[in-house]
Amino acid sequence: MRNKTLALFGIGTYILSVLTSATDSAGNSKVPLSLVAVSALATVVFYFIAAKRTWDIQKSAPLLLIISATLGIVLSAIQGQGIAPIYINLTKIANVLAFFWVVSILWAMARLESVLAGSKVENA
Repeated sequence: MRNKTLALFGIGTYILSVLTSATDSAGNSKVPLSLVAVSALATVVFYFIAAKRTWDIQKSAPLLLIISATLGIVLSAIQGQGIAPIYINLTKIANVLAFFWVVSILWAMARLESVLAGSKVENA
């Protein structure tokens, strides 16, 4: 999977995760559980591939992405045990910012690859 394709896959997983978070007024999910599972699996796959791909270029972005996702899962799991909702919201904001930071790095890597491929063609 090329970097541009991976960046587009990441954007698709983000859109899918937003769509699968739909709930009714009682807090019940409106989408089938299988679609939620597909969304979660695609997101995990994207996180690990993107972290591996961007690790050599910039370690802080994929590290923030993985840590904020893990912290968000842990805080959501223990939400009713005295955890203030502000911490969960701050973690989600950090995760979204890290996500788009990683996607922008992947997109820049794709642009660099196309520029380098163009210069190789001209030199040949």
